[in-house]
Amino acid sequence: MCADTEDDFLYIERNKKSDLDIQITSIGGFGMNEGAVGHLDLSYIESFKHGNALALDLGGGISFRSGPSFFLGIGFLLGYNFDEYAPIGAYYPQVGSIVHITKTFGIVATGRRYLNLYSNIEHENIVMIGLLFASY
Repeated sequence: MCADTEDDFLYIERNKKSDLDIQITSIGGFGMNEGAVGHLDLSYIESFKHGNALALDLGGGISFRSGPSFFLGIGFLLGYNFDEYAPIGAYYPQVGSIVHITKTFGIVATGRRYLNLYSNIEHENIVMIGLLFASY
């Protein structure tokens, strides 16, 4: 069954440091409306090996509601690495789930496969866990 309600959230999410030494913290907006999903975030990427970066992250896709809400989508990331003085960019497929704890609070979990985030890394799998805050 498609998600047929409109939900808008502020959210913050973070991953555990990956095997390739990348940790991402994001804060932004997340919305669901009639089977569609979208997000816009500001992400801080930390890496001892590749340097720290600040990026704008934009994505969208489809959502389904079956108790929790599930979504599938694609996203793009554009930013700047402050340690290497270079722009960065990546694209990724993502899959995720949202569980509503209360009417205005929930948990989000997403899996992303970043492609071409850094020139010497072909791909990087990241699992993000976060908190959603809604205003009703």
